[in-house]
Amino acid sequence: MIMPTTFAPLDYPIAEPTFQIGDSVIIINKGQVYPNYNEWFDINKNRIENSIKTKHAYSEAPEEGTTGVIVAYGPHSKPNDIHARNEILYAVEINNKVYIMGAKGLKLNAPEEIIPNSTEPFVPYSISFEELLKGEK
Repeated sequence: MIMPTTFAPLDYPIAEPTFQIGDSVIIINKGQVYPNYNEWFDINKNRIENSIKTKHAYSEAPEEGTTGVIVAYGPHSKPNDIHARNEILYAVEINNKVYIMGAKGLKLNAPEEIIPNSTEPFVPYSISFEELLKGEK
């Protein structure tokens, strides 16, 4: 696995990142993969290590439901590009391959909450105000 690295901020504004480097994510829409967008690594060369670029899964898409780790992120395109988007793309490492993904194709892989001193997962639920009042009779 590639070790996450922090990079200097960009000299132009982009959207706030949805995910951070090191976050575990689940692929929820493989249609958000950019399988042939090698230029993205060049656009973000000051933010992305070459070892990440060499693992790019060119022309491939990850399977939905697969878990990966955010190893880098950067703007979709240069600010002066006529097709520029104020959007961040993410480099997601899965099984030693790196996929370029849009945020809409990812979901944070939050660990299950565990009740202290218990091995059972905590399953939150809510009750209505009326149900709450019934219990006080």
